[in-house]
Amino acid sequence: SEQERLGIPARDQRILRPGDVQARLQTLAAAGPDERASATRDLVAGLDVWGEYRGQVMAELRAGGLDPMTQVIATLPGAADQTRLARASANLSTLQDMVPESQRTDLREEVDERMADFTASLGHTASGHQSAAQAREAAYLLALEARATGVSEGRAAREGVRAITGHYDLSNGYRIPV
Repeated sequence: SEQERLGIPARDQRILRPGDVQARLQTLAAAGPDERASATRDLVAGLDVWGEYRGQVMAELRAGGLDPMTQVIATLPGAADQTRLARASANLSTLQDMVPESQRTDLREEVDERMADFTASLGHTASGHQSAAQAREAAYLLALEARATGVSEGRAAREGVRAITGHYDLSNGYRIPV
């Protein structure tokens, strides 16, 4: 690569220019809750052009300040769940006002319990622990949104967890896409 030829060590080589990272992140930051999921889908679709370097580009975006919830939105396969999560994330304080604290605590505990197999499938590295925490928070936000609209606690937890983990088979401690 050109960077290698210039003597830049592999660990310091970048795919995106610093201005590109900031421009992409500013586009996401400027999007309102309803547009955030669409902007995230556009970002992810744009990553596909990088082929085998897709993971490195995503790492550069994370290093540049890509927020954790947008990272989770990017992993969801369905536009509807992406949009729900973007809205729930943007409206967290409103959702918290709509659901009493004791119910929020119970809901979080139920989501965490239902996410145990998923969490275990990621918990083998430090980054896996971080990803698991982000996924649990996303499932909780989706469950909180459902609970705020009158869905029962158990059903809200199931729906939130299913949106995050439903596209995986979690057999034998492994996370296998279905």
